[in-house]
Amino acid sequence: MLRAVLAVGLAGAARGQDRAVTVDVAGGSVTGYAYDSVGSNKFLGIPYAEPPVGALRWANPVPNTNMGHIDAKALDVGCPQGCLLPCPP
Repeated sequence: MLRAVLAVGLAGAARGQDRAVTVDVAGGSVTGYAYDSVGSNKFLGIPYAEPPVGALRWANPVPNTNMGHIDAKALDVGCPQGCLLPCPP
């Protein structure tokens, strides 16, 4: 019974992601999906920090302050190592 309720709920949420929404944030803007049926928005794959390369390799995270525009409607490619959990393609 619970599986059926979850499946119907998720199917309804999936149908609701038909409208793109863009919000302005410090350092740029982000585009995601609006779920009008449940009154929420979905943004995927937003980086919280600068990439850890060069001098940032083993340092504490540095906030991503100048990100421009991010299309956050889908997850980006995952880590190159094998993944035991369900990973995006």
